[in-house]
Amino acid sequence: MTKAPQTAPAADAMTNRNKLLVLLASVLALASVAGVVGWSYQADRKNHVQAGGPAVGAGTVSLTPGGPPRIVFRSLKYGPHRDELSSVPSDAPDGPRTYSGVKCMRFYAAAGTGICLQSEMGAFQETYTALVLDSSLKVTRRIPLAGIPSRARVSP
Repeated sequence: MTKAPQTAPAADAMTNRNKLLVLLASVLALASVAGVVGWSYQADRKNHVQAGGPAVGAGTVSLTPGGPPRIVFRSLKYGPHRDELSSVPSDAPDGPRTYSGVKCMRFYAAAGTGICLQSEMGAFQETYTALVLDSSLKVTRRIPLAGIPSRARVSP
């Protein structure tokens, strides 16, 4: 009796283990793409006007003492004016905001002088600067900072 020749399994046939690894890699790749797309959508959405946001009024933001009392603060509301110095009447903090166009990480003012700490993302690292502002929020002095600022103060 002659034996039939046995055929060896194909060298390129995938084992169950290899199939599982390919499936796992595919799922991880799809999850990564979905995460990046979702993150970039959310990041872009933060720069647009949000429904129910505060009203915006016309005017200028000033640190000049006298006149009707106003509160000057850094706006944290998501939208195109996030991180800008804003102002509202002190007797109506829910009133319309006036935006200045000056963006700060930290801000402090006293006696008509303000200090604004800013960051700028460069090609390889973030740099920090302190801006000394006059009462009309014009930069009078720029001071490069060696590290990450955590607070800002101006002497009265």
